Amino acid sequence: MELPISLPFGTGVPFTVNGMAPEQVPTWQWLKAHDPGAPAIETPAFPNEVVDREFLYGQTIHDHPLANGSLNEPGVVADFGREYGNPLFPASATAYATAGIRYVVINPWAWQQEQLRVPDVAHPPAGYALVRTFPDGSAIWRVTAPAAPAIAFPGDGWLDPTTHGGMR
Repeated sequence: MELPISLPFGTGVPFTVNGMAPEQVPTWQWLKAHDPGAPAIETPAFPNEVVDREFLYGQTIHDHPLANGSLNEPGVVADFGREYGNPLFPASATAYATAGIRYVVINPWAWQQEQLRVPDVAHPPAGYALVRTFPDGSAIWRVTAPAAPAIAFPGDGWLDPTTHGGMR
């Protein structure tokens, strides 16, 4: 016997990123239309569960593998992000190339959420080439640095003791 069930689930406020529907984020639209499967890193890539949730949602739109695609569980992704989370750090371009990352995504809203100064998106530092800028101030950079034989970065072991905004 089938019982008709109707549950009044409320959807709440629609999820937005920087005041727009996630499907409209320019960098995610560009990735969706270009170079399927090429690894990318959303920056800043420091462990921050709030920002990472937005990055992970973006991955459902553009479908590119993300170097920082985790929810800050202890491990290599969080450790890599702590060491190379800012593409302006001197060793980041080489680390990205060595890890196989092709694109660096600069979304100003994420930098502002981290209370960091947004990079000059139109003039990437050595090791990157500008692919595209967008009217909202975001950009896609291509990693041009040569890969190194290996990447080294410290690890925190099984527990990530850092928090951002009270979230681990």
